[in-house]
Amino acid sequence: MLRVECLETNDAFCALAADWHALSLACPSASVFNSHTWLWNWWQVYGEQSELKLLAVYNLDDLVALLPLYIRKAPTLKLATTRELRLLGSGGDTSPDYLGLLYRPQFLEQSLLEIQKFLRGLSAWDTAVLSDLCDLPEVNQCLQASLSPHAEQLPCASIRYIDLPDSFDGYLASLSSNQRKQVRRRRRRFEELGNTRFFRWPNDRDIDEGFNALAELHRLRWNQKEEGGSFQTDSYCRFHLAVMHALQQRDELRLYALMHEDTMVAMEYSYRWKNGVYSFQCGFHPDYSEHRPGQLLLNYSIEDAIAEGLKQYDMLKGDYDYKASAAKELRNTVTLRAYRNTGAGHLAAFRRDLSKAKAKLRSA
Repeated sequence: MLRVECLETNDAFCALAADWHALSLACPSASVFNSHTWLWNWWQVYGEQSELKLLAVYNLDDLVALLPLYIRKAPTLKLATTRELRLLGSGGDTSPDYLGLLYRPQFLEQSLLEIQKFLRGLSAWDTAVLSDLCDLPEVNQCLQASLSPHAEQLPCASIRYIDLPDSFDGYLASLSSNQRKQVRRRRRRFEELGNTRFFRWPNDRDIDEGFNALAELHRLRWNQKEEGGSFQTDSYCRFHLAVMHALQQRDELRLYALMHEDTMVAMEYSYRWKNGVYSFQCGFHPDYSEHRPGQLLLNYSIEDAIAEGLKQYDMLKGDYDYKASAAKELRNTVTLRAYRNTGAGHLAAFRRDLSKAKAKLRSA
């Protein structure tokens, strides 16, 4: 007999670390973004004034499924707020992918039934926005039915990834002839500058130094475009620095760097998770733009991942030409959206319908 416990305190969240990690290793759809490390650090920065709702499913004393949720107050109109149910990790100014249910495959069906019963009895919310869910039809259809008979399932993002071959030459062979020439030519031109090097940030090197270098490169790039980019808020910087430190201790941080003499040319902030790499954020020095440093570093980091014996390189969300050029495989994430039969829920649904009507008029 399975049972659901709703954990609502920081102490319970922290104490779940070992069981959560074991569950992540057993779950085929787990990602770094719904790991205890990522979500614990996210909650410490973004969880203020929100209510934690970790739905933990147990078989006797064994954790067999976990749906990490929280409830926050979200503005609807000028003088109104709604209680919004969200997946832990979403809703801040950082942008994760692959959120959702963690489970042991042999307990999935039973766990979904227990979670469904619990969610149908949960009345502390007005609207639900479960975004960046892995595209798992059995799981998402159950969650959709749990929230409301009228809940919507909407496309969220299309994500490109590479199934890595056994060698970098094998990866190059998957590209067009023109792409292969570009990769080799860019690398040759950059290396002809002299005293260039690619490296992976060592685990024993000060991570604050790496974070500051990455943030500076990112700001230089986006300031040139007169746009904000990331690393603009205190919360974003505090969270990512904390999660970098935590993941570095587990050898799950991959900070790739490209230098020319004493100048940091480009950096890529990635995570190693199980047998793959998630490429999260990059920055490059605008003075080296003619060398296409972002694409140059991407190919070095793909080569390094192959040398590590990793099997997948995930570009994460974001519709950019360089991603389409490097990665041919696609997978999708989805969003579930629902409105409860409350005053605030009706008001939020009215606002949604009004926005849809305005968009329809503009396109007519």
